[in-house]
Amino acid sequence: MELIEHYRKVIFFALHLKDFASPEADNVRLMREHYAHITFDEICQFMSVKGKTVLDVGGATGTFSKIFNEKFGAFAINLDFNPQQIHRKSSGELAIIDIHEIWPDTVTGVAQALPFVDNALDVVFCRSILEHIPQEEEQSAIDELYRVTKKGGLCYIAIPPWYSPWAGHGLRPFHVFPFTMARKLKLIFFRNTHIVERSLAEMDLFPITFKKMSNMIVQSGFRIAAVRDTHFRLHFLAKMPIVREIAIPLVAFIAEK
Repeated sequence: MELIEHYRKVIFFALHLKDFASPEADNVRLMREHYAHITFDEICQFMSVKGKTVLDVGGATGTFSKIFNEKFGAFAINLDFNPQQIHRKSSGELAIIDIHEIWPDTVTGVAQALPFVDNALDVVFCRSILEHIPQEEEQSAIDELYRVTKKGGLCYIAIPPWYSPWAGHGLRPFHVFPFTMARKLKLIFFRNTHIVERSLAEMDLFPITFKKMSNMIVQSGFRIAAVRDTHFRLHFLAKMPIVREIAIPLVAFIAEK
């Protein structure tokens, strides 16, 4: 029954999700709250977060941190490179959202240079961030996650594997083609799409596969304790070498230090 309810919510979010600053912004909040609970459940299979210091790297609005603090009893810190985020409303106007109003314990920073001392945090999670970091900086970012995690602590890293149809953000499902072709196909089949960028780099989108992510995590010093399919909840797919590169929308690596 829990899985059926999860699928119901995922379908609802997929059909109703709009820009953060749109009239349907509440759906975004509900979606983030739902996945915050999933993240919590998966982390708590290995460690209780109550009374622990938790960092959400690239946490955007701070929703995860708010829930981890108020519902789960963690000391939660939200980290974002732009705490005063600008979002486009459906009318075309720009809106500035102060993240501190949602979660006051928000700091400015990036994954490649975390503003914390070594071994400072019990749990670090980083969802859908690594694919927006230039490829030459990805290992440095994961090494930073390792550095700030306490010995015996956990790191939760989630990425959309590049060959998954859901991984291409504004270009999906054509992102696996060369950029020019992918852009043309997107504009042909989705006429309401506006793409002004001239490359994946300009879109802040960088290919990252399941295999590469796994190798980088191990290279940093972490031990991978589990791998989860956060959307379909079909965790057995993560054990299938080729299938897991294609069939999992968002894969989560739970790593121990």
